[in-house]
This record gives sequence, C-alpha cells and structure tokens, in this order.
Amino acid sequence: MISEVPFTLDRWKNVRLQPEQEHEPPTPEYAERLVSEGVTWAYDDADGHTIAVGGLYPVGPGQAVAWTYLGCDSGPYILALVRAMKRAMDAHKNRWPVLRASVLKDFAAGQRLMALLGFVPLLGTEPIAFRARIYLVYQKVHYGGH
Repeated sequence: MISEVPFTLDRWKNVRLQPEQEHEPPTPEYAERLVSEGVTWAYDDADGHTIAVGGLYPVGPGQAVAWTYLGCDSGPYILALVRAMKRAMDAHKNRWPVLRASVLKDFAAGQRLMALLGFVPLLGTEPIAFRARIYLVYQKVHYGGH
C-alpha cells in the first residue's frame, strides 16, 4: 500500500535513490522551482518511507517534462506507483497534452517505468548527452484531450 503525501525537499532527499539517479542530488532552489512552476507529487510506503517523488514541469505551450525519482525500495509498489502517477498526469492532460521525459540510457528500471506509464521513445531523436551521461528521450501525447 502507498499513500500520496505532499512533496517537499526533505521527502526528496529521503528517497533511497537508485544508483543511476544519485548523480543529481536535489537542491532547495531546484525543488522550489519545481513546486512553484509545475506540479509535484510524492508517495510513501505503509511505514511512512518516501519511495518516489515526481512531477510535471512546463517547458512550452501545452508541453511539460515528466520527472520521477524512484527509490531502490520502490519495486514491490511499482504497479501502485504507476497507477498513481498516471492519475496525476491525466489530471493535467488538458493543460499539458504533450509530456516528455529523459532516462539514462543504461537505467533499465527507468526505461521500464516509461513503458508502464505509456511513454514511447521519441522517434527521430538521437540519445542526448548531458553532463557526460547519455539519455534516451521519451514522449507521451494525450490526443484530443482524452
């Protein structure tokens, strides 16, 4: 069982990140920008441990970047997390019908999450390099506001 809880920087810092995501530690400034300009969420397990945080961040008219940090202990809850994240994204599909995300090329769990959330690799794009890491780009489109 998971429960949605308010997103805070402390919750983000308390997620036991998977090794592939440890290279981007959260900063107060970054977290504040995500909260003030976008939509955020966080999920705790039954013991009150934060196992995932994420959100949507606007990048243009009708477009947002979907971002998620999964705890290394989120595996047993992945289906519940996927359902909750889909609900959260669907609640904003009219505001942001096009969602994009990037995942480290070698981060299999992140790539599986993209597929479970309905994202597909963005055709015609090459992997992108950022801070000496290679990312794959994904997209999800809500057609006709549905």
